[in-house]
Amino acid sequence: MSRYSLYLALVFVSTIYISAQDWPLDTIHLRNGHSFQGVILQETNDAVHFRQVLRRPGKPTYVLDAVFFRDEIGRIERIDDTLRQDWIRKLEKLDPRGLQEKRRREALQLERRPEGAWFYSGEWFALWCYLSSEELTRRVVVRLEDMFAALREYLGERFKPQQRLVIYLYKDAGSYQRALKERGLQLSNPAVYIPERAEILVVTTWEQLAEQLTRVRAQQEAQLRELERYEGKLRQHYHGQPPPEVLEKLKAVRAQLLRIGQENEAILDRQLQPLFRLCYHETFHAYLDLYLFPQAQHKVPRWLNEGLAQIIETAIVETGEIRIGHLDVERLQRVQRLLRENSMPTIHELLRSETRHFQVNHNSEGYASDRYFLASWATAYYFLFGPHSPSTNKTIASPPGQSLIRFIEQLTSSEDVSRALQDHTGKSLADLERDWQLYFLRLRPDGTLRPLEEVRPAEPTKAPGKS
Repeated sequence: MSRYSLYLALVFVSTIYISAQDWPLDTIHLRNGHSFQGVILQETNDAVHFRQVLRRPGKPTYVLDAVFFRDEIGRIERIDDTLRQDWIRKLEKLDPRGLQEKRRREALQLERRPEGAWFYSGEWFALWCYLSSEELTRRVVVRLEDMFAALREYLGERFKPQQRLVIYLYKDAGSYQRALKERGLQLSNPAVYIPERAEILVVTTWEQLAEQLTRVRAQQEAQLRELERYEGKLRQHYHGQPPPEVLEKLKAVRAQLLRIGQENEAILDRQLQPLFRLCYHETFHAYLDLYLFPQAQHKVPRWLNEGLAQIIETAIVETGEIRIGHLDVERLQRVQRLLRENSMPTIHELLRSETRHFQVNHNSEGYASDRYFLASWATAYYFLFGPHSPSTNKTIASPPGQSLIRFIEQLTSSEDVSRALQDHTGKSLADLERDWQLYFLRLRPDGTLRPLEEVRPAEPTKAPGKS
Protein backbone atom coordinates (compact mmCIF):
# COMPACT_ATOMS: atom_id res chain seq x y z
CA MET A 1 0.00 0.00 0.00
CA SER A 2 1.35 3.41 -0.93
CA ARG A 3 1.89 6.14 1.61
CA TYR A 4 -1.07 8.09 0.17
CA SER A 5 -3.53 5.17 0.15
CA LEU A 6 -2.53 4.11 3.65
CA TYR A 7 -3.15 7.65 4.82
CA LEU A 8 -6.65 7.64 3.28
CA ALA A 9 -7.46 4.36 5.03
CA LEU A 10 -6.37 5.82 8.34
CA VAL A 11 -8.35 9.01 7.82
CA PHE A 12 -11.45 6.90 7.18
CA VAL A 13 -11.26 5.33 10.63
CA SER A 14 -9.66 8.19 12.51
CA THR A 15 -13.00 9.35 13.89
CA ILE A 16 -13.32 6.23 16.05
CA TYR A 17 -12.67 7.10 19.68
CA ILE A 18 -11.27 5.19 22.63
CA SER A 19 -13.62 4.79 25.57
CA ALA A 20 -12.94 6.96 28.58
CA GLN A 21 -12.66 3.74 30.58
CA ASP A 22 -9.58 2.58 28.69
CA TRP A 23 -6.07 3.34 29.77
CA PRO A 24 -4.62 6.20 27.71
CA LEU A 25 -2.81 5.56 24.43
CA ASP A 26 -0.11 7.27 22.42
CA THR A 27 -1.64 9.96 20.21
CA ILE A 28 -0.11 11.16 16.96
CA HIS A 29 -1.32 14.55 15.72
CA LEU A 30 -0.66 15.19 12.03
CA ARG A 31 0.00 18.63 10.59
CA ASN A 32 -3.25 18.45 8.59
CA GLY A 33 -5.35 18.23 11.78
CA HIS A 34 -6.03 14.50 11.92
CA SER A 35 -5.02 12.52 14.99
CA PHE A 36 -4.69 8.80 15.74
CA GLN A 37 -4.62 6.81 18.97
CA GLY A 38 -2.64 3.63 19.46
CA VAL A 39 0.80 2.49 20.56
CA ILE A 40 4.20 3.41 19.20
CA LEU A 41 6.03 0.25 18.15
CA GLN A 42 9.31 1.77 16.96
CA GLU A 43 10.80 5.19 16.19
CA THR A 44 13.53 6.13 13.73
CA ASN A 45 14.90 9.46 12.58
CA ASP A 46 12.54 9.43 9.59
CA ALA A 47 9.38 7.66 10.77
CA VAL A 48 7.23 6.32 13.58
CA HIS A 49 5.93 2.74 13.35
CA PHE A 50 2.48 2.81 14.91
CA ARG A 51 -0.30 0.39 15.81
CA GLN A 52 -3.62 2.20 15.75
CA VAL A 53 -6.28 0.92 18.16
CA LEU A 54 -9.91 1.24 17.07
CA ARG A 55 -12.65 0.50 19.55
CA ARG A 56 -16.18 1.18 18.45
CA PRO A 57 -18.62 1.14 21.37
CA GLY A 58 -19.94 -2.38 21.76
CA LYS A 59 -17.70 -3.78 19.01
CA PRO A 60 -14.53 -5.90 19.15
CA THR A 61 -11.18 -4.16 19.04
CA TYR A 62 -9.59 -3.58 15.63
CA VAL A 63 -5.93 -2.72 15.07
CA LEU A 64 -4.17 -1.29 12.06
CA ASP A 65 -0.40 -1.00 11.67
CA ALA A 66 0.91 2.10 9.92
CA VAL A 67 4.03 4.19 9.39
CA PHE A 68 3.95 7.97 9.88
CA PHE A 69 6.78 10.04 8.46
CA ARG A 70 8.33 12.78 10.58
CA ASP A 71 7.54 15.54 8.09
CA GLU A 72 3.77 14.87 8.37
CA ILE A 73 3.68 14.67 12.19
CA GLY A 74 2.82 17.81 14.12
CA ARG A 75 3.28 16.47 17.64
CA ILE A 76 3.09 13.23 19.63
CA GLU A 77 1.50 12.69 23.03
CA ARG A 78 3.38 9.77 24.56
CA ILE A 79 2.24 7.54 27.40
CA ASP A 80 4.49 5.89 29.96
CA ASP A 81 6.53 3.05 28.43
CA THR A 82 5.27 0.57 31.04
CA LEU A 83 1.69 1.33 30.05
CA ARG A 84 2.63 1.09 26.37
CA GLN A 85 4.11 -2.38 26.85
CA ASP A 86 1.00 -3.43 28.74
CA TRP A 87 -1.12 -2.31 25.75
CA ILE A 88 1.12 -4.23 23.34
CA ARG A 89 0.78 -7.42 25.37
CA LYS A 90 -2.98 -6.92 25.55
CA LEU A 91 -3.31 -6.39 21.79
CA GLU A 92 -1.26 -9.51 21.07
CA LYS A 93 -4.04 -11.53 22.72
CA LEU A 94 -6.60 -10.42 20.14
CA ASP A 95 -8.25 -13.33 18.38
CA PRO A 96 -10.20 -11.79 15.46
CA ARG A 97 -10.65 -15.11 13.64
CA GLY A 98 -11.53 -17.09 16.77
CA LEU A 99 -8.69 -19.57 16.29
CA GLN A 100 -7.43 -19.35 19.87
CA GLU A 101 -10.93 -19.79 21.26
CA LYS A 102 -11.46 -22.80 19.00
CA ARG A 103 -8.27 -24.43 20.29
CA ARG A 104 -9.34 -23.75 23.86
CA ARG A 105 -12.75 -25.32 23.23
CA GLU A 106 -11.14 -28.42 21.79
CA ALA A 107 -8.73 -28.74 24.74
CA LEU A 108 -11.43 -28.68 27.44
CA GLN A 109 -11.81 -31.78 29.57
CA LEU A 110 -15.50 -32.73 29.54
CA GLU A 111 -17.11 -35.79 31.07
CA ARG A 112 -20.35 -37.41 29.94
CA ARG A 113 -22.25 -38.33 33.11
CA PRO A 114 -24.87 -41.11 33.37
CA GLU A 115 -27.54 -38.47 34.04
CA GLY A 116 -27.08 -37.34 30.44
CA ALA A 117 -25.19 -34.19 31.39
CA TRP A 118 -21.86 -32.87 30.26
CA PHE A 119 -19.75 -32.13 33.33
CA TYR A 120 -16.90 -29.65 33.57
CA SER A 121 -14.83 -28.57 36.56
CA GLY A 122 -12.48 -25.60 36.32
CA GLU A 123 -10.93 -22.80 38.31
CA TRP A 124 -14.08 -20.75 38.60
CA PHE A 125 -17.01 -23.17 38.59
CA ALA A 126 -18.37 -26.64 38.01
CA LEU A 127 -20.86 -26.98 35.17
CA TRP A 128 -23.65 -29.48 34.63
CA CYS A 129 -24.91 -28.99 31.08
CA TYR A 130 -27.92 -31.02 29.99
CA LEU A 131 -27.66 -30.08 26.31
CA SER A 132 -26.99 -32.88 23.85
CA SER A 133 -24.53 -30.69 21.93
CA GLU A 134 -20.98 -31.12 23.17
CA GLU A 135 -19.80 -28.21 21.05
CA LEU A 136 -22.36 -25.80 22.48
CA THR A 137 -21.34 -26.90 25.97
CA ARG A 138 -17.71 -26.14 25.15
CA ARG A 139 -18.64 -22.72 23.81
CA VAL A 140 -20.48 -21.86 27.03
CA VAL A 141 -17.59 -23.02 29.21
CA VAL A 142 -15.00 -20.93 27.38
CA ARG A 143 -17.18 -17.81 27.40
CA LEU A 144 -17.90 -18.18 31.12
CA GLU A 145 -14.23 -18.73 31.92
CA ASP A 146 -13.39 -15.57 29.98
CA MET A 147 -16.06 -13.56 31.79
CA PHE A 148 -14.87 -14.60 35.25
CA ALA A 149 -11.26 -13.80 34.38
CA ALA A 150 -12.29 -10.43 32.94
CA LEU A 151 -14.35 -9.57 36.03
CA ARG A 152 -11.34 -10.29 38.23
CA GLU A 153 -9.19 -8.07 36.00
CA TYR A 154 -11.76 -5.28 36.05
CA LEU A 155 -13.06 -5.40 39.63
CA GLY A 156 -10.34 -7.18 41.54
CA GLU A 157 -10.91 -9.81 44.22
CA ARG A 158 -11.70 -9.01 47.87
CA PHE A 159 -12.62 -12.44 49.20
CA LYS A 160 -12.04 -16.11 48.49
CA PRO A 161 -15.36 -17.94 47.98
CA GLN A 162 -16.57 -20.03 50.88
CA GLN A 163 -18.61 -22.19 48.49
CA ARG A 164 -17.80 -23.56 45.07
CA LEU A 165 -20.02 -22.13 42.35
CA VAL A 166 -22.05 -24.72 40.43
CA ILE A 167 -23.80 -23.83 37.15
CA TYR A 168 -26.69 -25.85 35.71
CA LEU A 169 -27.71 -25.39 32.08
CA TYR A 170 -31.05 -26.94 31.08
CA LYS A 171 -32.36 -27.54 27.57
CA ASP A 172 -36.10 -27.18 28.26
CA ALA A 173 -38.44 -25.27 30.54
CA GLY A 174 -39.78 -28.43 32.19
CA SER A 175 -36.39 -29.54 33.54
CA TYR A 176 -35.61 -25.98 34.61
CA GLN A 177 -38.87 -25.55 36.50
CA ARG A 178 -38.43 -28.91 38.26
CA ALA A 179 -34.97 -27.81 39.40
CA LEU A 180 -36.40 -24.54 40.71
CA LYS A 181 -39.18 -26.38 42.55
CA GLU A 182 -36.63 -28.68 44.21
CA ARG A 183 -34.97 -25.53 45.57
CA GLY A 184 -38.23 -24.04 46.77
CA LEU A 185 -38.40 -21.39 44.03
CA GLN A 186 -41.25 -20.38 41.76
CA LEU A 187 -40.44 -17.83 39.07
CA SER A 188 -40.38 -17.41 35.31
CA ASN A 189 -37.04 -15.68 34.94
CA PRO A 190 -34.97 -17.73 32.44
CA ALA A 191 -31.94 -17.68 34.74
CA VAL A 192 -31.26 -17.17 38.43
CA TYR A 193 -28.36 -17.01 40.87
CA ILE A 194 -29.08 -18.58 44.26
CA PRO A 195 -26.58 -17.12 46.76
CA GLU A 196 -27.46 -19.51 49.61
CA ARG A 197 -26.40 -22.45 47.44
CA ALA A 198 -23.85 -20.68 45.22
CA GLU A 199 -25.72 -21.95 42.16
CA ILE A 200 -26.64 -20.53 38.78
CA LEU A 201 -29.56 -22.09 36.90
CA VAL A 202 -30.13 -21.24 33.23
CA VAL A 203 -32.57 -22.54 30.64
CA THR A 204 -31.90 -22.26 26.91
CA THR A 205 -33.91 -23.06 23.80
CA TRP A 206 -30.88 -23.32 21.51
CA GLU A 207 -30.66 -27.12 21.50
CA GLN A 208 -32.38 -27.31 18.11
CA LEU A 209 -30.06 -24.65 16.69
CA ALA A 210 -26.98 -26.65 17.67
CA GLU A 211 -28.42 -29.79 16.09
CA GLN A 212 -29.18 -27.89 12.90
CA LEU A 213 -25.64 -26.52 12.75
CA THR A 214 -24.24 -30.04 13.19
CA ARG A 215 -26.23 -31.24 10.19
CA VAL A 216 -25.16 -28.27 8.06
CA ARG A 217 -21.50 -28.83 8.95
CA ALA A 218 -21.71 -32.52 8.13
CA GLN A 219 -23.24 -31.66 4.75
CA GLN A 220 -20.54 -29.08 4.05
CA GLU A 221 -17.73 -31.48 4.99
CA ALA A 222 -19.25 -34.14 2.73
CA GLN A 223 -19.33 -31.65 -0.16
CA LEU A 224 -15.68 -30.73 0.42
CA ARG A 225 -14.69 -34.40 0.48
CA GLU A 226 -16.61 -35.02 -2.74
CA LEU A 227 -14.84 -32.04 -4.30
CA GLU A 228 -11.48 -33.50 -3.29
CA ARG A 229 -12.39 -36.87 -4.83
CA TYR A 230 -13.55 -35.23 -8.04
CA GLU A 231 -10.33 -33.21 -8.31
CA GLY A 232 -8.29 -36.35 -7.71
CA LYS A 233 -10.09 -38.14 -10.56
CA LEU A 234 -9.54 -35.14 -12.85
CA ARG A 235 -5.82 -35.09 -12.14
CA GLN A 236 -5.63 -38.81 -12.77
CA HIS A 237 -7.56 -38.47 -16.02
CA TYR A 238 -5.40 -35.61 -17.27
CA HIS A 239 -2.17 -37.18 -15.98
CA GLY A 240 -1.74 -34.51 -13.31
CA GLN A 241 -2.42 -31.53 -15.62
CA PRO A 242 -6.16 -30.71 -15.75
CA PRO A 243 -7.16 -27.66 -17.83
CA PRO A 244 -6.52 -24.39 -15.86
CA GLU A 245 -10.11 -23.21 -16.32
CA VAL A 246 -11.40 -26.42 -14.66
CA LEU A 247 -9.04 -25.96 -11.70
CA GLU A 248 -10.18 -22.35 -11.34
CA LYS A 249 -13.81 -23.47 -11.17
CA LEU A 250 -12.95 -26.06 -8.51
CA LYS A 251 -11.06 -23.42 -6.55
CA ALA A 252 -14.05 -21.06 -6.71
CA VAL A 253 -16.46 -23.76 -5.51
CA ARG A 254 -14.13 -24.69 -2.64
CA ALA A 255 -13.80 -21.02 -1.62
CA GLN A 256 -17.58 -20.64 -1.70
CA LEU A 257 -18.09 -23.67 0.56
CA LEU A 258 -15.52 -22.36 3.03
CA ARG A 259 -17.14 -18.91 2.97
CA ILE A 260 -20.54 -20.43 3.68
CA GLY A 261 -19.01 -22.29 6.61
CA GLN A 262 -17.62 -19.04 8.04
CA GLU A 263 -20.98 -17.33 7.58
CA ASN A 264 -22.71 -20.19 9.40
CA GLU A 265 -20.25 -19.80 12.30
CA ALA A 266 -20.99 -16.08 12.47
CA ILE A 267 -24.74 -16.76 12.40
CA LEU A 268 -24.39 -19.29 15.22
CA ASP A 269 -22.43 -16.83 17.33
CA ARG A 270 -25.10 -14.14 16.84
CA GLN A 271 -27.89 -16.61 17.61
CA LEU A 272 -26.15 -17.63 20.84
CA GLN A 273 -25.79 -14.08 22.15
CA PRO A 274 -29.05 -14.22 24.18
CA LEU A 275 -27.77 -17.34 25.95
CA PHE A 276 -24.39 -15.78 26.65
CA ARG A 277 -26.07 -12.62 27.94
CA LEU A 278 -28.12 -14.67 30.39
CA CYS A 279 -24.97 -16.42 31.56
CA TYR A 280 -23.02 -13.16 31.86
CA HIS A 281 -25.85 -11.57 33.84
CA GLU A 282 -25.92 -14.32 36.45
CA THR A 283 -22.13 -14.59 36.44
CA PHE A 284 -21.92 -10.98 37.60
CA HIS A 285 -24.36 -11.68 40.45
CA ALA A 286 -22.23 -14.65 41.48
CA TYR A 287 -18.94 -12.77 41.25
CA LEU A 288 -20.30 -9.83 43.23
CA ASP A 289 -21.49 -12.18 45.97
CA LEU A 290 -18.61 -14.65 46.08
CA TYR A 291 -15.59 -12.42 45.45
CA LEU A 292 -16.56 -8.84 46.30
CA PHE A 293 -19.58 -8.25 48.53
CA PRO A 294 -20.89 -11.47 50.15
CA GLN A 295 -24.57 -11.07 50.87
CA ALA A 296 -24.08 -12.37 54.40
CA GLN A 297 -21.87 -9.34 55.15
CA HIS A 298 -23.04 -6.64 52.71
CA LYS A 299 -26.40 -5.41 51.54
CA VAL A 300 -25.95 -4.42 47.90
CA PRO A 301 -29.28 -2.84 46.87
CA ARG A 302 -31.17 -5.17 44.57
CA TRP A 303 -31.81 -2.42 42.00
CA LEU A 304 -28.09 -1.70 41.80
CA ASN A 305 -27.20 -5.39 41.58
CA GLU A 306 -29.67 -5.91 38.75
CA GLY A 307 -28.72 -2.68 37.00
CA LEU A 308 -25.03 -3.53 36.97
CA ALA A 309 -25.73 -7.11 35.83
CA GLN A 310 -27.64 -5.76 32.82
CA ILE A 311 -24.67 -3.54 31.94
CA ILE A 312 -22.27 -6.48 32.27
CA GLU A 313 -24.42 -8.83 30.17
CA THR A 314 -23.75 -6.75 27.03
CA ALA A 315 -20.03 -6.38 27.74
CA ILE A 316 -17.31 -7.00 25.19
CA VAL A 317 -14.90 -9.58 26.65
CA GLU A 318 -11.55 -9.82 24.88
CA THR A 319 -7.81 -9.88 25.59
CA GLY A 320 -8.57 -10.84 29.19
CA GLU A 321 -10.52 -7.66 29.90
CA ILE A 322 -14.08 -6.46 29.98
CA ARG A 323 -15.35 -3.40 28.12
CA ILE A 324 -18.56 -1.77 29.24
CA GLY A 325 -20.13 1.67 28.87
CA HIS A 326 -21.60 1.36 25.39
CA LEU A 327 -25.35 1.79 25.22
CA ASP A 328 -27.84 -1.01 24.80
CA VAL A 329 -29.91 0.70 22.10
CA GLU A 330 -33.02 -1.46 22.63
CA ARG A 331 -33.08 -0.71 26.36
CA LEU A 332 -32.42 2.97 25.70
CA GLN A 333 -35.40 3.22 23.35
CA ARG A 334 -37.70 1.45 25.81
CA VAL A 335 -36.56 3.68 28.67
CA GLN A 336 -37.20 6.79 26.61
CA ARG A 337 -40.65 5.54 25.65
CA LEU A 338 -41.56 4.87 29.29
CA LEU A 339 -40.26 8.28 30.33
CA ARG A 340 -42.35 10.02 27.69
CA GLU A 341 -45.38 8.02 28.82
CA ASN A 342 -44.62 8.95 32.43
CA SER A 343 -44.67 5.26 33.41
CA MET A 344 -41.04 4.74 34.42
CA PRO A 345 -40.48 4.00 38.13
CA THR A 346 -38.87 6.99 39.82
CA ILE A 347 -35.53 6.82 41.65
CA HIS A 348 -37.49 7.12 44.90
CA GLU A 349 -39.60 4.08 43.94
CA LEU A 350 -36.50 2.21 42.83
CA LEU A 351 -34.79 2.79 46.18
CA ARG A 352 -37.84 1.31 47.91
CA SER A 353 -38.10 -1.66 45.52
CA GLU A 354 -37.95 -5.22 46.80
CA THR A 355 -36.86 -8.58 45.45
CA ARG A 356 -40.40 -9.27 44.22
CA HIS A 357 -40.14 -6.39 41.76
CA PHE A 358 -37.45 -8.33 39.89
CA GLN A 359 -39.13 -11.73 39.86
CA VAL A 360 -41.61 -12.66 37.15
CA ASN A 361 -44.00 -15.11 38.81
CA HIS A 362 -46.88 -14.87 36.33
CA ASN A 363 -47.82 -12.91 33.26
CA SER A 364 -49.69 -10.12 35.03
CA GLU A 365 -46.49 -9.11 36.83
CA GLY A 366 -44.31 -9.23 33.73
CA TYR A 367 -44.85 -5.59 32.79
CA ALA A 368 -44.02 -4.23 36.25
CA SER A 369 -40.94 -6.44 36.48
CA ASP A 370 -39.79 -5.27 33.09
CA ARG A 371 -40.18 -1.63 34.11
CA TYR A 372 -38.14 -2.12 37.27
CA PHE A 373 -35.41 -3.93 35.36
CA LEU A 374 -35.28 -1.06 32.87
CA ALA A 375 -35.23 1.53 35.64
CA SER A 376 -32.41 -0.27 37.45
CA TRP A 377 -30.36 -0.47 34.24
CA ALA A 378 -30.90 3.21 33.43
CA THR A 379 -30.14 4.38 36.96
CA ALA A 380 -26.98 2.29 37.24
CA TYR A 381 -25.85 3.51 33.82
CA TYR A 382 -26.49 7.12 34.84
CA PHE A 383 -24.36 6.87 37.97
CA LEU A 384 -21.56 4.98 36.20
CA PHE A 385 -21.35 6.82 32.87
CA GLY A 386 -23.54 9.90 33.15
CA PRO A 387 -22.55 13.40 34.28
CA HIS A 388 -21.94 12.21 37.85
CA SER A 389 -19.91 9.12 36.95
CA PRO A 390 -16.85 8.54 39.16
CA SER A 391 -13.50 9.18 37.52
CA THR A 392 -11.79 6.08 36.17
CA ASN A 393 -8.49 5.03 37.71
CA LYS A 394 -5.91 5.04 34.92
CA THR A 395 -3.09 3.37 36.78
CA ILE A 396 -2.02 -0.19 36.17
CA ALA A 397 -1.47 -0.86 39.86
CA SER A 398 -5.19 -1.12 40.66
CA PRO A 399 -8.04 -2.77 38.73
CA PRO A 400 -9.79 -0.37 36.35
CA GLY A 401 -13.15 -0.95 38.07
CA GLN A 402 -12.05 0.31 41.49
CA SER A 403 -14.18 3.45 41.10
CA LEU A 404 -17.21 1.15 40.76
CA ILE A 405 -16.14 -0.78 43.87
CA ARG A 406 -15.88 2.48 45.82
CA PHE A 407 -19.35 3.49 44.61
CA ILE A 408 -20.85 0.18 45.79
CA GLU A 409 -19.04 0.52 49.13
CA GLN A 410 -20.46 3.99 49.54
CA LEU A 411 -24.01 2.69 49.12
CA THR A 412 -23.64 -0.52 51.16
CA SER A 413 -21.98 1.24 54.10
CA SER A 414 -24.73 3.84 54.42
CA GLU A 415 -27.87 3.37 56.49
CA ASP A 416 -29.65 5.70 54.07
CA VAL A 417 -29.00 4.89 50.40
CA SER A 418 -30.94 7.99 49.36
CA ARG A 419 -28.60 10.18 51.39
CA ALA A 420 -25.57 8.33 50.00
CA LEU A 421 -26.67 9.06 46.43
CA GLN A 422 -27.23 12.70 47.26
CA ASP A 423 -23.78 12.92 48.84
CA HIS A 424 -22.29 11.21 45.79
CA THR A 425 -23.84 13.66 43.32
CA GLY A 426 -24.19 16.80 45.44
CA LYS A 427 -27.86 17.03 44.44
CA SER A 428 -31.15 16.61 46.21
CA LEU A 429 -33.20 13.54 45.31
CA ALA A 430 -35.71 15.74 43.46
CA ASP A 431 -32.95 17.39 41.39
CA LEU A 432 -31.35 14.02 40.82
CA GLU A 433 -34.62 12.61 39.52
CA ARG A 434 -35.08 15.51 37.12
CA ASP A 435 -31.49 15.35 35.85
CA TRP A 436 -31.63 11.56 35.42
CA GLN A 437 -34.80 11.70 33.35
CA LEU A 438 -33.58 14.63 31.26
CA TYR A 439 -30.25 12.88 30.65
CA PHE A 440 -31.96 9.79 29.22
CA LEU A 441 -34.43 11.78 27.15
CA ARG A 442 -31.48 13.59 25.56
CA LEU A 443 -29.26 10.52 25.17
CA ARG A 444 -28.60 9.29 21.65
CA PRO A 445 -27.59 5.68 20.80
CA ASP A 446 -24.01 6.83 20.12
CA GLY A 447 -23.71 8.30 23.63
CA THR A 448 -24.01 11.96 22.65
CA LEU A 449 -26.76 14.25 23.96
CA ARG A 450 -29.51 15.96 21.98
CA PRO A 451 -29.96 19.72 22.41
CA LEU A 452 -32.43 20.60 25.15
CA GLU A 453 -34.88 22.12 22.68
CA GLU A 454 -35.23 18.75 20.91
CA VAL A 455 -36.44 16.93 24.01
CA ARG A 456 -40.18 16.37 24.12
CA PRO A 457 -41.51 16.66 27.68
CA ALA A 458 -43.21 13.69 29.32
CA GLU A 459 -46.94 13.35 28.86
CA PRO A 460 -48.69 13.75 32.24
CA THR A 461 -51.14 10.91 31.58
CA LYS A 462 -50.03 8.57 34.34
CA ALA A 463 -48.66 8.97 37.81
CA PRO A 464 -45.02 7.94 38.10
CA GLY A 465 -44.61 4.23 38.74
CA LYS A 466 -48.21 3.36 37.87
CA SER A 467 -49.05 0.87 35.18
